[in-house]
Formats: sequence, structure tokens, C-alpha cells
Amino acid sequence: MPYLSIANAARRLRLVSVLTTCCAVALIWCSPAPCAAEVVALRELERRALDSRALADTHAARVGGARAETRKAASAYYPQIGLKAEATIQPGRRLITVTDVDNNEFVVQATPPVGENDAFSGQIRYGGDINATANLYDFGRTAAAVAAGRAGYRQVVAEGEAERAGVVNAVRGSYLAWLTAHQLLQISEQSLEDVARRLARATALVTQGARPEGELVPVRSEELLTKLERERASNELARAKLNLERAVGSALPADALPDLTLLSSEAKPPAQHAVDPSLRLLERQYAATRALADAQAAARRPVIATAVSAGVRVQDGLVFPLYGAGLSFSVPLWDGGLTVATAAATRARGSALKAQMLTLEREHKADGEQAGRDVQSALERLALAKQLTELSQQGLATTEAGYELGATTFEQIAQARATLRRAQTEELLARVAHAEASLMMAPADASATR
Repeated sequence: MPYLSIANAARRLRLVSVLTTCCAVALIWCSPAPCAAEVVALRELERRALDSRALADTHAARVGGARAETRKAASAYYPQIGLKAEATIQPGRRLITVTDVDNNEFVVQATPPVGENDAFSGQIRYGGDINATANLYDFGRTAAAVAAGRAGYRQVVAEGEAERAGVVNAVRGSYLAWLTAHQLLQISEQSLEDVARRLARATALVTQGARPEGELVPVRSEELLTKLERERASNELARAKLNLERAVGSALPADALPDLTLLSSEAKPPAQHAVDPSLRLLERQYAATRALADAQAAARRPVIATAVSAGVRVQDGLVFPLYGAGLSFSVPLWDGGLTVATAAATRARGSALKAQMLTLEREHKADGEQAGRDVQSALERLALAKQLTELSQQGLATTEAGYELGATTFEQIAQARATLRRAQTEELLARVAHAEASLMMAPADASATR
């Protein structure tokens, strides 16, 4: 009968300990946040970071400049019209009247030589005219310049996408660090509660004379070690939250909590690795460099142009008509090799970008494959960690039950508890690794966060 009573007591203690530990672990993962706390979702912080005024203004300025460059290149398709008005004073060109053989009078300009009267007298003339020039055909010069402008615009857009993706990735990394620190603190606080409970029980047993007073020393030592761990975890949580606020560009509520659903292993990553905005940017840079080289080389092509002007000139109260029209054909013959060298240098930069693009493509493909393997590895680690947690809970319950009956020591309880903490930590790290790999495979551009 005494043996049966001891066995029943051990079973009851084991059952209570297992239930208590299971509930504590379940609370870490599944319990809702306190009513006063605010759960901050990752997508909300991504949106907030992307809505930064400085980021938006910078991108808008760059896009506006690229559009202006394209319009500047396309302006060569249209005539250039100008108005000119001038007034001058200079010696010579005095107006005189002459008569031809048919007694027709003409007013002409004449300049007296030095030594004659009024040779240095100033003559006032003024007038105005409207002139227009236009390229009739430039053998693809303007078309190449416009193509280069449009390629530059697409490059600027890709730069903005890459910058926004970098902001999103920074927020995601900081958020995962914050979430990990928060859960590690939860594990530390739960451990501290368990140690406090065991210290109270050990103190009671020592007071009753059931256990020697020396057993309180290791219990208090573990309590101090657990408090040190909790303090370190609390500081890491504060640091992680500060880093997240820096990545977002604004402060979080004082009672903000991370979204624990991000650690759910049920979330499925995308079937394919998202296109890297950095790779897209290199592609646009390469295309823009090639288009610029073509535009630079096109500067050697001939140009057929026309020019017209019309106006009046006034001198000594007389008004004279002024107009003209012309057609020109110009061909650059030799510039010392400047045009060829400039285009060659630009093409060389394009070749370097092409090599970088091919390298990044291989790295992107390898990263995608590695992310897929990381997801599978995280799931396998999570399954093993769950098994380890379950076994550790059972071992801890058995050890604590034995302590009540005098069959085990506190050192064995401390070792069992350390094993459980290690299992909980491994489970947390496996969940974080799964979330990180899933986010790596998800798109990080602006469209993904809307």
C-alpha cells in the first residue's frame, strides 16, 4: 500500500507537471496578446517604410529628371523657333541714294574711308526678325538619342524598385530579429517562473526538514543565472526593436508586439523564387549603356537641315525687308577619334555590366535553390525540435516527481530544465529559419507590399 501511494503520487505529480509545462509552452506560441498591447504586422511596417516622404521625393525627382532627358532628346524632332531684336551703333554703312541707267533710285550702304568727313560717325540701326531651324533628316541621330533617354528612364525606375526592395528586406530582417528576441525573452521569463516555483518548493521542504539546507544553494544559483539570461534577453529585445524602428523610419508603440503567425510552419513559400530587383536593375543599366553607346556613335552621321528667317531693319527712318531661307547638308569628317573613343568606352562599361548581370543571375538561381532547401531543412528541424520538446517535458516531469519523493536531486531537475529550454530554443530557431527562407523567396518590390 505505501508503494502504491508513492507511485500514485508520482503519477499525479508527473501529470500535473506535464500539463503545466505544456500549457506554458503553448502560451508562448498560441496565446493572444494582452488587451493593452498592439500587435504590429510585418506588412504594415513594410508599407510604412515605403511611404517615407524622403524616399518618395527622391524617387520622384529622379524619375522626373529621366523624363526630362527623354523630352530633351525628342526635341530635335521639332523646329527651333526664335525671335531676335537688336539695336546697334557703329561707324560706316551710311545710307546713300543712287540712280541706275533707267533712273531707278536705290538706297545702298556706303562706308567712307579714313580721312573723309564723318568716317567715324556712328550709324544707328535696329530691327528684328523671326528665325526657325529644323532637321529634315539626321539618319537616326535623334532616334538613337530618344532610345537612350527612354532606356535611362527605365533604369531610373529599376533603381527605385531596387531601393524600395532594399528597404523592405531591411524591415523584414529587423522584424525577424525583433520577433526572435521577443520569443527568447518569453522563454527566459517562463524559465524564471519555473525556477521561482522550484525555489519556493525547495524552501518549503527545507523548512519542514524534509531536505537539507544545502540544496537551496544550487536552486538560488540557477535563479540568478536565469535572471541574467532574462536581463540579456530583455536588452536584446530593446535593441532589436530600436533597429526595427530605424529600418521603418518611425517609432513603434511602447507596447508593440510582433505577429506570431509569421512563425507558423503552415505558411507555404512561393513556388518560384521572386525576381531580384538588383538583377532587374543590372539588366536596365546594361540596356541603357548600350543605347547610350549607339547614340554616341550616331553623332558621326550626316544631318540635312533647313533654316528660314523673316524680319525688318530700320535705319535713318527707312524700313528695309529682311528674309532668308536655306538648306544645308553637314557631315562630321574628323574629330580626332573622340566620338569613336567615347562610344567604345561606353560599350566597355556595358560589357562589364553584362558580366555582372550573368554572375548575379547565377547567384540568384543558387539563392533560390538554397532558399528551397532552407525551407525543407527548417521543417525537418522543426519536427525534430518538437519531438525533443515533448521528450524534454516528459523527462522534466519525471525528474520533478522523483524530487518530491527523494529519488532525484535538484541538479538533475536543472539539467532537465536546461534540456527543455534548449529544445524550445531550437524549435523557435527552426520556425524563424522557415519564415526567413519563405520571405527570401517572396517578392520584395513595391507591388508585393500593396
